[in-house]
Amino acid sequence: MSFLRWVAVLVCIAGALALVFSEKLELCLAPAICGSVALLYLFALAGFLYIGLWVVAGCGAASAAFIALQCIRRRRAFIRTWFTPAMALFVLAVVYIAWAQGGRLAIGNDEFSHWAATVKMMVHLDALSITEAARMLFPTYPPATALLEYMFVRLTPGFTEGYLYRALNLLQVSLLIPYLSRFNLRRAGMAAAGFAALYLLPLAFYTEFYTDLCVDGTLALLFAWTLYGWFGRRRRDGFAALWVALGCFTLTLTKDSGMMFALVALVLILWDSTRQRAGTIGDERGLKAALQAQKCWLWAAGAVLFAKVSWSVVCSIYLGGGSGTSVFTNLLKLA
Repeated sequence: MSFLRWVAVLVCIAGALALVFSEKLELCLAPAICGSVALLYLFALAGFLYIGLWVVAGCGAASAAFIALQCIRRRRAFIRTWFTPAMALFVLAVVYIAWAQGGRLAIGNDEFSHWAATVKMMVHLDALSITEAARMLFPTYPPATALLEYMFVRLTPGFTEGYLYRALNLLQVSLLIPYLSRFNLRRAGMAAAGFAALYLLPLAFYTEFYTDLCVDGTLALLFAWTLYGWFGRRRRDGFAALWVALGCFTLTLTKDSGMMFALVALVLILWDSTRQRAGTIGDERGLKAALQAQKCWLWAAGAVLFAKVSWSVVCSIYLGGGSGTSVFTNLLKLA
């Protein structure tokens, strides 16, 4: 099944991140997904979206080889990283998603007008749907979730709409799982109860949260997950910088309003980084530590700036003179 193959690719990338940064695997699932979306976006900007798909697969294969090597050398680290209650719950969630979303069809008005239609156009073109802006109702909507769904559905026979929901559900679960990282095997029952509560909580606000391709609820999860990467962990290290940068990048490219959420996150992180040193919270801040904390903030700010400016340029290129106009002609107009 294509869904399980891509899950394996993303888990391998997450596993490599976990070993590199000495983190638990559940903390690295969402960064792996957001990083893959960012990589696809870069290739899409260059006009090689389909090649980007195979580059992500190649990253998964390279990560698997790296994990196998590290498993031999650092067996204890591998066991500590992979075998946790949160990961067991993640596996169960993946099985449930594969079953629950099998055969699902897009039926909502917003899905027909954009959220499913844009992915179908991307599959048809192997390019961002905005390259055929005249055929889209909302061509300027940012493409983060569409890129993730493209990755899962592109290699399926035909256009199997259930894979769109599976991809989005996988992202949603990966954003919930990190909150369970503090539960060990002795507290597996509490971890299961916590996951059930976390999984059901979005349904209290939006009953179609897991059966709708609209991204408003996912945007809220992304915002909370981004803040958790900074405030929920005691360390202000490279992994925190990567987490927050990918979170802000994905927020900006998920929906236009995501830019506002990313800026709020940046303001809160900047405020915190000016009063806490990099490392363990509570230590007195030195000059070097203060600069390190600001560096973490600047990575996130750079990610937001790049996402916003690059997408604005793409929109200007393809909407400047109609979808049939040469890209180079539109660039000259912008200049």
